[in-house]
Amino acid sequence: MDRPDLPLNALRVFEVAMRQGSFTKAAIELRVTQAAVSHQVARLEDLLGTALFLRTSQGLIPTDEGRLLFPVLEHGFDAMSRVLDRLGGRRDI
Repeated sequence: MDRPDLPLNALRVFEVAMRQGSFTKAAIELRVTQAAVSHQVARLEDLLGTALFLRTSQGLIPTDEGRLLFPVLEHGFDAMSRVLDRLGGRRDI
């Protein structure tokens, strides 16, 4: 996948959903609806051609693919956040 084609919003939503362990908690953190989180994760799953979560009555269970993707995204978003903090360009909106 070419860099300009990276679905950054969907990747960020997935990272938050994994960290929070729920679409509802991710929605609260991101200040969007639960449906928006679900839609972005489904979009990413469609793009990748694989499920990232199993949706059960007990909640979300990450798939092997989800567990593989998460630490890479977590590290990347943490690194970007640290650089932005260092540059003084980070502002909470």
